[in-house]
Amino acid sequence: MASAIDIINLALGHLGDEAGVSAITPPDGSAQAAHAQRFYPIARDAVVQMHNWGFAVGRDSLALLVTTQLPQEWAYAYAYPTCMKVIAVFPAEVASASQGAIFDQSEFVARAQAYPFTVEALDDGSQVIYSNVTDATVMFIRQVTDTAKFSPLVVMAISRLLASFLAGPLIKGTEGMKIAAKQLEWFEKVDGPRAKASDGQQGRNTSYDTFVPSGLKARS
Repeated sequence: MASAIDIINLALGHLGDEAGVSAITPPDGSAQAAHAQRFYPIARDAVVQMHNWGFAVGRDSLALLVTTQLPQEWAYAYAYPTCMKVIAVFPAEVASASQGAIFDQSEFVARAQAYPFTVEALDDGSQVIYSNVTDATVMFIRQVTDTAKFSPLVVMAISRLLASFLAGPLIKGTEGMKIAAKQLEWFEKVDGPRAKASDGQQGRNTSYDTFVPSGLKARS
C-alpha cells in the first residue's frame, strides 16, 4: 500500500519534479517537503470528504441535547458527532434491522433522505443536528489518515489533487498557474470520477453502512 510519502512523490511526478521527498514530519529540508507538509493533509481530507467511500463510512447513535434553541419545525436536537460530514439520520431500528445486508449504496442514500435533518450552529458556535427522528442513528464520513485504507485509485486521486496544490509554489508564475489548472482538471474529470466509480461498484457487507432494500425484503 502507498504511504503518504509515496502519494506526495507521485504528485511531484505528475509535475515532472524529480526531487524525491523522504519525510514531511518534520520536512526533510527540501522546498517540496515543506509545501507537501502543508498541502498533503488538505488534499487527503478533501478527497475523503467528497464521496461516501466504503473505507470512511461509519454509523453511531446520536446524543440527545436539551436546548432552548430548538426550531419549531424540529422535534429533537442532537450533538454533532466527530466526523467530516453527516450523510444521513435514521431511526435506530433501521440500523439494527439492516445488519449484514448487501445493498447498493445509492439506494441507501436515497432511502435515508426519507428522514429529513439539518445541521446548524448554536449561539455558542457548536454544531447541532435537528431532526424529527426519535433515538436517532447517524451515518457519517470519518476522517481517515491511514493510507493503507486507500485503494490505488483513491491514491491516484489524492496525488492528482495534491499536484494541483503544489504546482503554484513549485513552478512560479503563469506556467505554474496553467499546470495547477491542468492537474485540477485531471482530478475533476478523470482520477476523481474513476475512483468514485470503482468504489460505487463494490458491494457493501458491513455492520456500519447497510440496510435491507425493498427488493430483498420482498424476496425474504
